[in-house]
Amino acid sequence: MQIMGEHKIGCVVIVEVGDADMKPIGIITERDIVRILGELEPWSNQKSLRTMMSKPVITIESTASLKKRWIR
Repeated sequence: MQIMGEHKIGCVVIVEVGDADMKPIGIITERDIVRILGELEPWSNQKSLRTMMSKPVITIESTASLKKRWIR
């Protein structure tokens, strides 16, 4: 939440860091935070990021066209 607030953004992509690259494994959004806070569980802030993030993250190559991606 701190990163989102500081940068005025609505989501953060969670990545797994490898030897030479980073792989997106999830995303945490404002909606996820609202859902978590709505649980009203005092231990919610102790949950791991892996349990809170939305997954899987759907990605496409940066060179792919939207038309090509969405037509199956």
